[in-house]
Amino acid sequence: MSRFQEDQFNSSADVRLSSHNSLAAKFFFANTSQFLALPSFRGTGPNVPGFGTDQTFNNRLIAVQDVQSISPTVTNEIRVGYALNTNTTIPQEPVTDAEVGILRPNSDELPGLSLIRIAPAAGGVIIGTATSIIPAKPFVGTLADSLTMLKGRHTFSGGMEIRYNGVNFTAQNFTRGQIDFQDFQHFLTGNTQVSTLAVDSTIAVSALGTTTFLCRTTGEFLHRSR
Repeated sequence: MSRFQEDQFNSSADVRLSSHNSLAAKFFFANTSQFLALPSFRGTGPNVPGFGTDQTFNNRLIAVQDVQSISPTVTNEIRVGYALNTNTTIPQEPVTDAEVGILRPNSDELPGLSLIRIAPAAGGVIIGTATSIIPAKPFVGTLADSLTMLKGRHTFSGGMEIRYNGVNFTAQNFTRGQIDFQDFQHFLTGNTQVSTLAVDSTIAVSALGTTTFLCRTTGEFLHRSR
């Protein structure tokens, strides 16, 4: 049976530092866990009970805002924020390759059973460990500053925002292997159709930084006629 649980906590604080300066901060915390009894997607995972996966999705977010009234008509606002999501996938391993006589060079580092597919073209039985396990940590950091000025009936705003997005991940594709059998008879005789094994995992960091500039003016124009 699949399970899902989420625990959340959030807090906020507002402080008036002076008559012209205020500070606000928000923090969000969430731990999410789930168990997938059948972690199969288009034949890439087991479709019978006994080989489920435990997954976690943990979120952390903090944001700080500082507002300064420089004069009755000029206000400056600074915002800083950071968000981090930690996603992990841990497969259940009730049976290992060694226990059923399958030799794999990385079995000590990555214990478990290779994904075994029997008659995959006909939607047959699939047991073992999913072929794609990618724990990841996506994150984003933001720094923004804006200045607002009032002049008569007009409002002028300008500023900039710097944002840095990235993700750290480890791609484990076919690291425990996949063995296909054309049908159940070939499975009983050990006559494989296709065998796939990737020995190494891919550790990578993907990041992108952007800078945005803002300039805006609003106002009211009056036309008088005699």
